[in-house]
Amino acid sequence: MPGIVANQRIDVDKNLRPLVGEDYLLGDIYLPSVRGNIEYDSYEFHTGKYRYDHTQARRNVLEAMGVKTISATWGQLNTFEKFESFVWMVKERFGIEHHTFTDDERAAQINLYELLTNTKARLF
Repeated sequence: MPGIVANQRIDVDKNLRPLVGEDYLLGDIYLPSVRGNIEYDSYEFHTGKYRYDHTQARRNVLEAMGVKTISATWGQLNTFEKFESFVWMVKERFGIEHHTFTDDERAAQINLYELLTNTKARLF
């Protein structure tokens, strides 16, 4: 994957600001080299009429400004198989080359996924 920036400021075109009520948005996971943005839409902060409207308007505004946007939800990432498919989709959407991984690399990816998604694991 190319370099990423968390919480990247993305200035909103002045003609589109009324749709989101903001001068800028923060991209959750922004990939500057491909003008791609991955938004994590949690159940806690993206439900209800207002949040749903704002989330959709935000996506439309980003797309209109040429920022390719994909929304991630826990339901799309809650198994390693789904996570793999999601990453494949991101690469397709953003025009990033797909790579084949060795068995050892794949095992390391699975172990990292399991560690990062284990709600009982503690790093510190």
